[in-house]
Amino acid sequence: RHGLNTRFAVVLAFAVTNSLRVQMWQWAVVSAVVAMQVTVADAIQSGINRITGTILGALLGIGILVVLPQGDIWMGAALWTGSAICASLSQYSMRYTMAAITVVVVLLAGVGEPDKVAVGLGRVVEIAIGVGSALFASVILWPVRLVDGLRRDPAYQAVPCARPLNDLVAAIRAMPPAMGP
Repeated sequence: RHGLNTRFAVVLAFAVTNSLRVQMWQWAVVSAVVAMQVTVADAIQSGINRITGTILGALLGIGILVVLPQGDIWMGAALWTGSAICASLSQYSMRYTMAAITVVVVLLAGVGEPDKVAVGLGRVVEIAIGVGSALFASVILWPVRLVDGLRRDPAYQAVPCARPLNDLVAAIRAMPPAMGP
């Protein structure tokens, strides 16, 4: 099921970006894969982290690009600083890991581009299409709810657990009766 959902999300992200003639459609497809999760709850949390992290990373990347002087040394410093800020914050939330990825993508994509803001916003749109495709597949198309697995798993686990328990009970019954004082 998860494999089918992932394939559908990837194709949907590609189809949407293709129909909208999005130039960097690859980010939507990659984002669909990254945001895909097995359960509905995990997919929603992953989607929230991916979108909020993307927005934060894009804003930071745009801000750095706007004030960044030209040159390789400055770009190296920007990549180091932008990713370090987000990566250090990732201990608090997964969204900052996504922000670190986005800030690097925005910085690299914005090199030599005249409209730095458009570059950053383009990455947000592409990633949002991918995340939206993953959420559609996970939540609407063929949802897997955690409770379904919890209901199914106890019955599946009962047989392997029952064997050692039966052996233990048989061993206790086979013990000689305890001698009284």
